[in-house]
Amino acid sequence: MIVVYDERYKEEVIKLILYIQNVEAGVGISIEEQPDILDIQSNYINEGGNFWIALNNDKEVVGSIGLQKKTDDIAILKEFFVYKDYCGKELGNAALSKLYVRADFAT
Repeated sequence: MIVVYDERYKEEVIKLILYIQNVEAGVGISIEEQPDILDIQSNYINEGGNFWIALNNDKEVVGSIGLQKKTDDIAILKEFFVYKDYCGKELGNAALSKLYVRADFAT
């Protein structure tokens, strides 16, 4: 299930992103290097973009995708992560479909 981000999922989203970056992918990036995920509401939603999360059984965060608005004509796809165990289970497609629906802010 894909839902719009809510602050109650903040810690799970941070855990998801850091785990995939640093354990699954071995990138070695810290939370301090990506402050946008510390305040998703301000950096995505309040600025005209959005942020969605994928929930397993409607409760556990297993994926994320963010649309960060830069101008009326430009947005950046960010924070598109899905735990490896959930890849290939249509979560990515479901998240992208939410993104395409929302990408109509540019007129």
